[in-house]
Amino acid sequence: MTDEVPYWNEKQYQHNHYWIRSNYGKADHCSNDISHKGPFHWANISGLHLQNISDYMQLCVKCHSRLDNKKVTHCPRGHLYDDKNTYITPLDKRMCRICAKEATRRYKEKKYAAVV
Repeated sequence: MTDEVPYWNEKQYQHNHYWIRSNYGKADHCSNDISHKGPFHWANISGLHLQNISDYMQLCVKCHSRLDNKKVTHCPRGHLYDDKNTYITPLDKRMCRICAKEATRRYKEKKYAAVV
């Protein structure tokens, strides 16, 4: 996440979340769908973590995760998340196809090396 958001600063992040809870209270609903169950979070929209209520929205954990994942454009190993290289798991998580293929290859090598 620190690579994707140029203004990332842990102290500033914590301070802004403290600021929003102090001024606007604890998040109590999901702005995407009122029927979603909690817990709820204040989610930053822009990634800039500004001290401005219009830069935040209340979301359930699942919607907050989806919002944050949209900001991440590459997997941890640097492969682009695009339609061709991205698999969505049954648990609604993104998976890099190249990394998954490499992990399967390493697993098979290790498994067959133990047999020989």
